[in-house]
Amino acid sequence: NYIDKYNALRKLKNNRDSAAYDAIERAIKDDFWAVRKAGLDNSKNLAKARSENTLSLIKNLAEKDEKSAVREAAYAALARSFEDEISIEFLEKGTQDISYNVVSSSLDAIYEKDAEAGIKVAEKLEGEDNNTLMYTIARIYAEEGDPKRKAFFTSSLEKLSGCLLYTSPSPR
Repeated sequence: NYIDKYNALRKLKNNRDSAAYDAIERAIKDDFWAVRKAGLDNSKNLAKARSENTLSLIKNLAEKDEKSAVREAAYAALARSFEDEISIEFLEKGTQDISYNVVSSSLDAIYEKDAEAGIKVAEKLEGEDNNTLMYTIARIYAEEGDPKRKAFFTSSLEKLSGCLLYTSPSPR
């Protein structure tokens, strides 16, 4: 079942042997979306050991998986493990996704690869009305540290109310 697979993947993620890599690769290919996501979340060592095959597999999931949580995890895995191999152009495809979580993950990946390109994409996405994306843009702008971003922060605070003023998404 899912919990058993999830717990096994967490234990295997630090192993560096072919059996562990095989299990994580099978998880990434699993029929159940949550197992695919868990496999992606634990794929760092697999990516180092079997980079070419893993890159192709993860790119395919980022573009084509039916579940947005898997696409989001795939973009995060690409940024984490394949920063040099993945192009900005590929990552920008994720910013066109229907899911704001995927858009946010793609924007994060772009920014981690090339801060200047990430800021340009963030500027284009400023008008989107979504808290997850707004937090990602705010983090990018805060790291940039440019005072010209004050208007973004002011308008973003005006959009938030209640507990949203005091909470933030989990760090990536």
